Amino acid sequence: MISIFKRCSSFTAVILLGILVAVTLIGVVGQRVYMSRAARELSLTRKESAGLVRDLRALRLHSREYAELSAGLGIAEAGASAETGGVSAMIDRVTGIVESQGCAVTSLRPEQATVKEGVSRQPIRIGLECSLDELIRILYKTERDKHLLVVEKMDVRQPEGDKNGIPGRLRVEMTVASFTLEQSDNASMKKGSDKR
Repeated sequence: MISIFKRCSSFTAVILLGILVAVTLIGVVGQRVYMSRAARELSLTRKESAGLVRDLRALRLHSREYAELSAGLGIAEAGASAETGGVSAMIDRVTGIVESQGCAVTSLRPEQATVKEGVSRQPIRIGLECSLDELIRILYKTERDKHLLVVEKMDVRQPEGDKNGIPGRLRVEMTVASFTLEQSDNASMKKGSDKR
């Protein structure tokens, strides 16, 4: 009878050991399956992160290029108000061009700014007195200046000559417009979502 208990306990120990090995194998297999799923998800997350980092670098690069180009062209920063510093800076640029040619500014009046399709137009009406050569140089400098200025309208009048018959200086009225890019948050977000 003792031998049966000895055999039974050995048999029970073998069965318990077998169950323990089976549970361990199931645990190891389950852990491997879980780790492979986690690795796949981590890989996808890394790919998405790499894509987001790449997009962010591209946006920073484009932002830096835009800022450099805008500064080079004299375009105000996006969102800058055309009613504040932009108008006075434009007036300073135009009067600087006129006065650099030895001409006198007789009148100066900012006109209503308009925005169409993301481009802001700020015109000013300027009156001046100058010779024909000075006017040609003013027009050349205005159109060729690094700032985006355009002469839209111009009225030139030559007064009667003095008592010796020598014609006086030209009286010029012209409208000069400055253009700036306006960028809204919605437009920049839409551009970012179009890339995906």
